Amino acid sequence: CFSVGAIAQDQEVWGCQQEASAGLFWENNRWRTGGVLPETLLLKIPTEPSITLNDVYTIRDNATVKRGADKEEAIFCREATLGFISCTTSLGSQLYLLNRNNGRLGYATILGALMDRGGRDTVANFIYNCTKF
Repeated sequence: CFSVGAIAQDQEVWGCQQEASAGLFWENNRWRTGGVLPETLLLKIPTEPSITLNDVYTIRDNATVKRGADKEEAIFCREATLGFISCTTSLGSQLYLLNRNNGRLGYATILGALMDRGGRDTVANFIYNCTKF
């Protein structure tokens, strides 16, 4: 459930509820599959583009995402002409893909797959249903 107070008119705000998820967890020197606890997601995207490239992609700086009880995090987004918005964290290890036409969002975190064996983190995929505020 979301409690959204005053929403600035200069941003597009999406509140999302998790529908499904799956994760890979590094345990005992091997990957095991398992479920991931559900969490809500709040995505804020500026309505004014920062840059338009080749009349195809619109870059939107200053976007943010908040997952569950985590702190709000800055993300980098680009918008394609088909109504899809793709966002990544500064490292690029987390990807958000939003279909503005139907409110579906996919989220993947992949950094754990790239780390050394001792420091591996969870690799996970999430599916959300979102509502635009």
